[in-house]
Amino acid sequence: MSKFHKITDKKIEELYFDQLRKMSGEERMKRGFELCNFAWKMAEENIRHQFPNISEEELKEKLKHRLRLIYKKSDCNRLKSSSERQFGFRIYQ
Repeated sequence: MSKFHKITDKKIEELYFDQLRKMSGEERMKRGFELCNFAWKMAEENIRHQFPNISEEELKEKLKHRLRLIYKKSDCNRLKSSSERQFGFRIYQ
């Protein structure tokens, strides 16, 4: 990554966090849910693109697999308990 990109990325990050600080807690939470849903839809579409004839059950299994990978890479233990409420299935049994 070039020096320009590092500076630009840092500036964009600062602007983003400045905007978040100006929002109410409710607005920030809403934005978080929107980003989560957007990422979920992107993951679905990416899998559908890779496997055009995938069934809904296979899609669900591949999404679970991706969530497991994310969970293993993060300290986000709340993902384990919230996945069933948010996505309709458990990541780990």
